[in-house]
Amino acid sequence: MHWPRHSSSSRWCQPGSPSRSPTLLGFADVSPTPTPGEGYVAGAQINASKGYGELSLTLDAHDLPTSGEVTATLSVTAGQIDVWVPKEARLHIVGHLGLGELAVYREPYWYSAGDLLVDYGLDRTYRALGTECYETMDSEEGLRGVADWSGVAIPAGATGDDIADAIEAAGYPRPNRVADDYPDWTYQTNENGGLCLPVAAPTDPVLITIDATVGLGNLKVHRV
Repeated sequence: MHWPRHSSSSRWCQPGSPSRSPTLLGFADVSPTPTPGEGYVAGAQINASKGYGELSLTLDAHDLPTSGEVTATLSVTAGQIDVWVPKEARLHIVGHLGLGELAVYREPYWYSAGDLLVDYGLDRTYRALGTECYETMDSEEGLRGVADWSGVAIPAGATGDDIADAIEAAGYPRPNRVADDYPDWTYQTNENGGLCLPVAAPTDPVLITIDATVGLGNLKVHRV
């Protein structure tokens, strides 16, 4: 029995499921078929493989059904698989890693530590995500800076209330002054530090299943 080593600690981790085979044959280069003009329907199957190198697949939200399941079967003999999926979808990752890293990223610029796995049978599920915001407190100048960085036009000489009005007019929750006699403001930001509008995760989203086989290399899934 093989026991994969977790990259972030010294403990040993039991495989998620039995491995398919300790021997991986070479894969032919087969590119993903173009996205259908009307998008994918529930039950769609996407197949692609690569002998050596990088294999990439992007599944845009507007090309996916609102419910049901879409499956991508992807294989690389040696190299890396990158898959971009909408974070609002449920995600199921199955397959096999001979030797390599599995990393799932929550946001475009949000780093997620990966697991270094050996002869590992994959079977992991991830819930659908909404847009989570975080309450932040900063000065009036800090509020002006985050508004400008988020693309909200703030006129020169604007007061704190003017900045709050502009942020609310742009569709974000209105910032609140901490107290009448205190200069700081509270407002909602995302994981990257920009202004944020909270959105709940969908209740019955599409399920994306990634069935990946990697002989030597990495599987990276980007939830954007």
